[in-house]
Amino acid sequence: NENTILPIEYDSIHRISYSSDRNNPKYALHKNGKFAIANSLCRKITPLKYEKVCECGGKMNNKWCIINDTGHEHSDFIYDDISYCANDSILVKINNLYGVVGSDGHIILPLEYDNIHRIWGHELLEVKKNSKVGIINKEWEEILPLRYDKISVYEDAYVVECDGKSILYDTNIGVLFTSKSEGIKHLKGGLFSVLSNGRYGIYSTIECRLILDCIYDEINSYGDGINASSHDWNIKLGSS
Repeated sequence: NENTILPIEYDSIHRISYSSDRNNPKYALHKNGKFAIANSLCRKITPLKYEKVCECGGKMNNKWCIINDTGHEHSDFIYDDISYCANDSILVKINNLYGVVGSDGHIILPLEYDNIHRIWGHELLEVKKNSKVGIINKEWEEILPLRYDKISVYEDAYVVECDGKSILYDTNIGVLFTSKSEGIKHLKGGLFSVLSNGRYGIYSTIECRLILDCIYDEINSYGDGINASSHDWNIKLGSS
């Protein structure tokens, strides 16, 4: 219809929420160098006073505060940076240290990490401290301790690098296979190329066993299949 929801007085209006709640977006209202936040109904929920706004906060004097869905400020202007994290939580930064707080400002993860980033598609966070990384789930439980050099996350398992070793790991079962550093590579689905005594095989995290012995010089995935080759011969495994 032709009803005016917001008065035609703003220099710009743009969407600022993409990750927290796609069905209830928020908008930044800009006028004369100041910003306010509007809700999904395009109703202004904060004063037009901020230097900058995001879906979870406002910035003044180069510091951020947390703002909830009704426009209430739930912290002082103390953060160097903030961004939406997961499950109604906010990633915050002070003096190059990261933590996570709730939308009401309560501390979920303390400000002690060198980095925190969301692993998209898995509802997991990778946290880093003193050059070591770990994994925290959506219930804020540590499922991989902060002791690894590198962690790669897959649908059925993790590949972790630690103490010169590459480890295929399942959080419910534990260690599935151990190889030398960088000796485990994901092929596709629950299949991994694993190195043992200088030869490659295939480990299935679905069956929790080697399905191809470590007797090959090279194993690679291609298209819908996998190629396992030795010096004198090779085999191709189809997608089935």
